Amino acid sequence: MANPDFYWIEFSKNTRLTTEVRRSLQDRLDSSVISQYQTLSEEFMEEFSERLDFDKLCRYQKLSESFIRRCLERGGPVNLALISEFQTLSTSFML
Repeated sequence: MANPDFYWIEFSKNTRLTTEVRRSLQDRLDSSVISQYQTLSEEFMEEFSERLDFDKLCRYQKLSESFIRRCLERGGPVNLALISEFQTLSTSFML
């Protein structure tokens, strides 16, 4: 999990998601979790190619309890600490 001074909202606004950035953040960035979020909206897929725009994701989609349950049933890794961090970005991003 990210250390306390790593803020997703600042990262998403100011950082292009290049291969180099992903490599440098591999201990903080769980690609399998990001992959799950990519399935939530086409808008996020478009943004993902250039940068991580979690605020946009939060505005367009809610993470439902049933979505998380389906991920768990399929054996997909669901990082609840990371989900909690995303929730702080938007009141519409509620479980």
